[in-house]
Amino acid sequence: MASFTNREILRQTLEYIEQGIRDAKAQQQSSWAPFWSCPDPSSSQPLCPPGYSADEYHSNMPQGPPPGLCRAFPPRPAPIHRLTDSDVSLFGDFAEYLDTGFDEDGLPVEIDISCCICMESKLRVPECVTSADATGSTETLVVFPCGHFFGGTCYQRYRDSCYSSLSLPITCPLCRFNLTYDDCEHDVLPRYYDPEQARNEQMPLTLPEGGTIPYHCKLCNEGRVQRATWKLRRLLFPPTVAEGDLRYVNSDEILRQIENDFRNRSVEYLSIKDLWNSW
Repeated sequence: MASFTNREILRQTLEYIEQGIRDAKAQQQSSWAPFWSCPDPSSSQPLCPPGYSADEYHSNMPQGPPPGLCRAFPPRPAPIHRLTDSDVSLFGDFAEYLDTGFDEDGLPVEIDISCCICMESKLRVPECVTSADATGSTETLVVFPCGHFFGGTCYQRYRDSCYSSLSLPITCPLCRFNLTYDDCEHDVLPRYYDPEQARNEQMPLTLPEGGTIPYHCKLCNEGRVQRATWKLRRLLFPPTVAEGDLRYVNSDEILRQIENDFRNRSVEYLSIKDLWNSW
């Protein structure tokens, strides 16, 4: 009884395999190739998935594609993080992408922004973030300490109109931020952005990004340093002391050299601090 059962199972297995072979041959003769079939690319009529030619399907595959390789969808371009006027309102919204061209997720960034005054002129950004379909001329990007940005031409017109109408001090056209230093009351000059240079080499952080505005402008800071060094010189060597009373013959010349070095170092420090940390 057991042997009969084994022979019956074997017979059914052989019939199942033979039926599978017959089905496979029938499918190979049809115009639709099964996903598991691997036709010979050198044959006169190689089989390929519908919608693709034999050259496309067997390209870079000398032995033919492996079983089961079939594109379910046509190839699509990689996603792009695109920023337009509706996505940004401040310079800090896209400043971090200007040097690298990629966002936090590693996606390429395209920036297509316009002047916030006329809303027509396109602003110039680095090539790594320039939109592929951008056409026409662009304007220089001008950034205010408050973070708002404008085109260079519109900013010049706005500044000239403020001076001609005596609407001083100059303020931001959008938020009316006062563009003057608190102590010396000189104008805080907006910065022109150069796409050929890195951002941290030419422009400080805006106020929304954590930047600061000093109490004095750069020229006034240099004057303060010069007055401080002159007071220090008079304190160390009062003018009542004659040159011949100094210990060394060239002491006066040495003092003048030290004063110039101190002043230059101080001005250099203030200039670097003003460039990197403040306006």
